[in-house]
Amino acid sequence: MQNWERNALTIQYFGKIYGALGHAKRNYVDSRDVATIAVNYLLATDELKQRSIVLAGPQAITNLEMAAKLSHITCRKIEYEDITPDELFSRLTKKSKLPRWLATHIVELDDLAIKVPEPESDNITALILRKPRIMDEYLQEYRHLFKRKPLWKLLF
Repeated sequence: MQNWERNALTIQYFGKIYGALGHAKRNYVDSRDVATIAVNYLLATDELKQRSIVLAGPQAITNLEMAAKLSHITCRKIEYEDITPDELFSRLTKKSKLPRWLATHIVELDDLAIKVPEPESDNITALILRKPRIMDEYLQEYRHLFKRKPLWKLLF
């Protein structure tokens, strides 16, 4: 979920989400829930039977749905603009100034979600012994990051 924070300025100042996800869904897990899973595994007395675990949060969400959620918490219209993978890579490297490796990774994640649908149900409740955080909860907690701020605050 915290990966959405890289979109904060675009959401704040342009009311836009850019991506190459189409109508595919992504499944997001709060990093605090991931940390809880890591701690539980580190403290486990049983020998770990698996070397890796696929984590899936309680809901898979399209970027259109995220735009609606962000519109709700910011009290303004946020739009999702679906662009080509090449255009997304270009925007990430040229406008957002992300390193090429990170831009490549972001584009690959969108492509993977299109080709291999992500799980739509939670598999981490048993690992953290409680219900995982949902996107609406995360967005309410961090809505200040996505709300429009006066331009002068960027200067200081």
